Amino acid sequence: MTKSPPLPPADGRVSTERRRSRAPLVLAALAGTTALLGAATVATFCRFPEIWREPSRSTAVFRVQSRSMEPTFLGPRFVWNCPECGGSFATTLDVDSSGGVRSFDDAPNATAANVDSAPVPNAPNAPNADSPEVRKFRATARFFPCPRCGFDRVPASTAVFQDGALVEATEATAPQPSAPQDVKSAATPAKPSDAEQVADAKNVWSDWSRRFERAWNAEKPELRPERWDVVVFRAPSGRATLKRVVGFPGETVEIVNGDVFVDGRVAPRTLEQTLATATRLDSTQFRRTDDRLTVVATTPIWNDAPPVVAPDSPQFPQTFFKPSAIFNESPTPRWNGDDVAPVEPVRDFVFDFAWSNADGTPTRFRLLARRPNRAFLLDFDATTATVSLRSTPLLDGKTSAGRPFDELTDADFAETTVERVPWNASPPDDANATDGATRFRVFLVDGELVLTRNGAELARFSTDDGNENATAAIATPFVLLGDVARAFAPVLRRDVHYSSVAAQESTPRRDGETSGYFLLGDNSPASLDSRFGAFGRVASDALLFRVASPPPNDEF
Repeated sequence: MTKSPPLPPADGRVSTERRRSRAPLVLAALAGTTALLGAATVATFCRFPEIWREPSRSTAVFRVQSRSMEPTFLGPRFVWNCPECGGSFATTLDVDSSGGVRSFDDAPNATAANVDSAPVPNAPNAPNADSPEVRKFRATARFFPCPRCGFDRVPASTAVFQDGALVEATEATAPQPSAPQDVKSAATPAKPSDAEQVADAKNVWSDWSRRFERAWNAEKPELRPERWDVVVFRAPSGRATLKRVVGFPGETVEIVNGDVFVDGRVAPRTLEQTLATATRLDSTQFRRTDDRLTVVATTPIWNDAPPVVAPDSPQFPQTFFKPSAIFNESPTPRWNGDDVAPVEPVRDFVFDFAWSNADGTPTRFRLLARRPNRAFLLDFDATTATVSLRSTPLLDGKTSAGRPFDELTDADFAETTVERVPWNASPPDDANATDGATRFRVFLVDGELVLTRNGAELARFSTDDGNENATAAIATPFVLLGDVARAFAPVLRRDVHYSSVAAQESTPRRDGETSGYFLLGDNSPASLDSRFGAFGRVASDALLFRVASPPPNDEF
């Protein structure tokens, strides 16, 4: 007689023994599922760290390779130490990409922190110390004259190489994903091809990950720099380089007396933009008398005759400083590389000085400012809180009465029309808290004269000569009049001056070939840029990234 199977408990529950036998299986299944999910989560976080932390996009960097953007961005150079006078000086050295086109693909994740510790051969951010030009210098250089004392046999063994400046992209203008052949970034991967997409569809995980990556790293808009921005771009030669944007597509750009004219008008600049491109003239002399401080640009010359000195003094030529006109050439001597544009006289300047008024005496001074064919007298009076301006014509640097500019006084402007304006803003306190002095800065640029005090603009006048073609070799651009014993820490800068060239595209055609950006180098005589027909304008798709601005050039 066959026995029937046991009936389940009346309450329908599984027996204790069977439940216990299934428990390990359930736990193993849960553990396996948890491990799989954990592995997938870790893999996702490793592949896409932006999910769990703030996005950290790789910073595109570029190593400057020439002197075309000095003094804003310094190129490679050698620093020499003169054994005679003990001074140091630099000579510039242009390097070339003779090893091939330098591509950002060679260093996709380079940053300012690791670029020197992990150089990539032929990459645009790789140090230039091993370039052919540097090797040639080390093999052939013997001596160089000291520009400070005139000693003509400073040995090359004292020269120390300093690489070009390392510039970075601004965060808002990282490399464009539309040109992955020029710039590659971990944060902006190239679009997959059709074949890649078909292959990816065969793998669910790969397809999901690519979809996630493309969604997370959305394409950036087209790089649209502003006027006066510095950009790194691909030049017609294929070399990556950097220049300054001065003209947009469709605009007519001309160079007139060193200034940029866009569609017939001077391209506007802020005072900060003007100061950022100005070159400090360290060879300037400030000659004082009781009531005058004359600003004189000079050039050192040397007398080779043996100087009359004590027996234990250094035996090097006597140095003299001769007044010299100010030109737009770089003050740093070059070791190699020829100028591609003419060196021209400069007529735009920036003058800084501090005025001591710790004793509470109201500030009052006059300032003579020189233009090619006109002299201006700026009068600052803290008592009346006004600034006034007068002017008189000049011919060959002299008034109609035959008086030279640097000898003019208030009387030479007595019969001229005065333009007087009150301070157009509430300026900072007259005296600085630390040294009891007021900082003044005078901009004589772009057909205007602007006065600032402690960084605040006080007055702006038109010199009404922005469109004039007059040029002059100016050696004395300013003369300070008054109680000049109170004036100290004077500094003279020259404005950036763009040289005119015969092949300049001053009236570009408005078609596809000339619809790009008009780019210029700050060191104009040494810069091959959009002024030349062979270079031309730069298309928007050749722009790689906008360069982060260097620290402001506003020190006194």
